[in-house]
Amino acid sequence: YDGLGQHISRTSNLVHQPHFENGLLKLQAKKEADMTREEIEACDRFLAPSTCAHASTADSVIEDYNATVTSQQRESQFVSVDWIPPTSNACERLFSTAGNILRDQRKSMHPFTFEAIVMLKYNKEPWSATTVQKLMQGSSSSSDFVRDHSD
Repeated sequence: YDGLGQHISRTSNLVHQPHFENGLLKLQAKKEADMTREEIEACDRFLAPSTCAHASTADSVIEDYNATVTSQQRESQFVSVDWIPPTSNACERLFSTAGNILRDQRKSMHPFTFEAIVMLKYNKEPWSATTVQKLMQGSSSSSDFVRDHSD
């Protein structure tokens, strides 16, 4: 489904606030140092209280944040955002992909098969065509499969 990339990517029209969404993803992944100026501004509502007590403008927030990153401070200037569930944009991308998999010809597909296809589509890194072929042929035991993918 290569043609769908532009319609369901993080930069598609489905994403109404890309700086906020990307900044939030970086905060959840503990990659604050990778945040752009726009992402920091969009996520400034998540600054820890001690960080934003003296900050009156977005520029001073960013300057304070950059000074902290430069000084190699280990503590986050942001409160934990782990409680925030995936955005509706991510869900919309999932539903769009699922809708493209489940076409008229596949409506009678067993739910387990459909679930497996969607899972494999979203988790492409740990498998390859060779892995699938080995598993389909039954020539690979579970330990071989784990050993092949422990790298």
